[in-house]
Amino acid sequence: MTSLGICINPENILVTTGSQQALSLVVQALLRSDDMVIVEQPTYNGALDLFEALHIRPYLRKTIRIYKKRREAMVAAVDRYLNGCVAYSVPQGGLFLWLRLIGQVDGGALIRQAVDAGVGFAPGAGFFIDKSAGEQFLRLNYAYQTEASIDKGIRRLAEALARLN
Repeated sequence: MTSLGICINPENILVTTGSQQALSLVVQALLRSDDMVIVEQPTYNGALDLFEALHIRPYLRKTIRIYKKRREAMVAAVDRYLNGCVAYSVPQGGLFLWLRLIGQVDGGALIRQAVDAGVGFAPGAGFFIDKSAGEQFLRLNYAYQTEASIDKGIRRLAEALARLN
């Protein structure tokens, strides 16, 4: 670990018999039965079994349904307002929809227009080692907004994009 620049002392290391035991120790130390856990699907079935045993799974199912509805609302809004302007693939898990801008659009100029219009997104360049490779990408989060807010936000994003063209 020190070769990776991580300072660690032997008393800070806990050796487990495997990943399942390590996961169980972490979950029992950090989570309560009323906590919510968000995982991508598919995920490690041993984790799902552990969450169910600790009565965490009902919150997991509810969360998945909520995020699925929000993802579907975002995809529908993108199809309605940004059709022909962006390309995307529907994610099977997670909390984000990635859009690739079609044409020569300056992502930096778009974020400024979008913020002025009252909507935000994460510019893709920040997620790429080669920043220029991500300039045409936007990462949109659908986790925290209602379906109505998602529709309004995508409409505002489309209006901001139209002002650049």
